[in-house]
Amino acid sequence: MKHRIALLATAVALPFSMLACSDDEAANAVPDDVQAVVDEYQASWNDYDSEAFLELVTDDYVFINGSAETEREAQADIIGNGTLSGSDWSAEVIGDPIAAGDGPYQVAMTNHLEWRSSIDGEDGISTVTVIDDGGELKVSEHVWVTG
Repeated sequence: MKHRIALLATAVALPFSMLACSDDEAANAVPDDVQAVVDEYQASWNDYDSEAFLELVTDDYVFINGSAETEREAQADIIGNGTLSGSDWSAEVIGDPIAAGDGPYQVAMTNHLEWRSSIDGEDGISTVTVIDDGGELKVSEHVWVTG
């Protein structure tokens, strides 16, 4: 439980601490190769493509949403089995993501989620950890926080 609380606190504080680190937008910019992985990862969710998702994440990947943790295979099943597509779920990045680190990379972005039964959708912050996994950049963790 302490681990989850620390992760959630980090996910909430990270975007604000990164903004305070530099007034230079380039210092907080996401490197192109890391941004490409994040874009493909986001697309795998929006396209309900569990195979693409599995190629983009590490073997020990975890998705953390509040107090729930979902491991790689279970998350791939949620993405590909109709749970998301059945509700017309989609996520859109709002504004420019910001990054900290030079490997592993912590990429924070504001997302707006929509689904069929939502009235106004939901905004929250995704913090995605991108690591070098044997010479290939992959997502190892995704923390979603909404207020």
